[in-house]
Amino acid sequence: MIRGRAIHNHMVMRLRRAAAHSGARGRVEAYLGPGVGYARLVAELGALRVIVEAERAPRRALNDLAKARAVGATHLVIATPTASVAKSIRRRLRGARRASDPRIIVRTQAKAEQALTWLFFRIPGAECRADINATNSRPGQERDLSTIGGDA
Repeated sequence: MIRGRAIHNHMVMRLRRAAAHSGARGRVEAYLGPGVGYARLVAELGALRVIVEAERAPRRALNDLAKARAVGATHLVIATPTASVAKSIRRRLRGARRASDPRIIVRTQAKAEQALTWLFFRIPGAECRADINATNSRPGQERDLSTIGGDA
């Protein structure tokens, strides 16, 4: 059971499917420990540990970053319903970043799904369930995650 409103729950379940399609193991409403709380989704594949949050407003963005720092995540993905909310969250996180922080990706729902898929496909040596060339690009083409990423 996901805590949140219907749109929030829908966003999280779509992100979970995107991670699972890429071969990652995902835990919804994952307990991260005392004092840290819960993450909406923790997706792991190999050494990659991604904390995924769905936010409708920027007010909890710093809390999301604190969770990712506390568990040593490699990436924090924040999905939003609109581009304006994504922009507000990026602004809020900009001043709070440290060099040791996980990579932060803030995107609208569809682009966050795409970024998750590319994150898990790009792990060297990882076994994925789908063929990247057949599903996401033309054969022989390699896409750079930075064109999708959108660091804060």
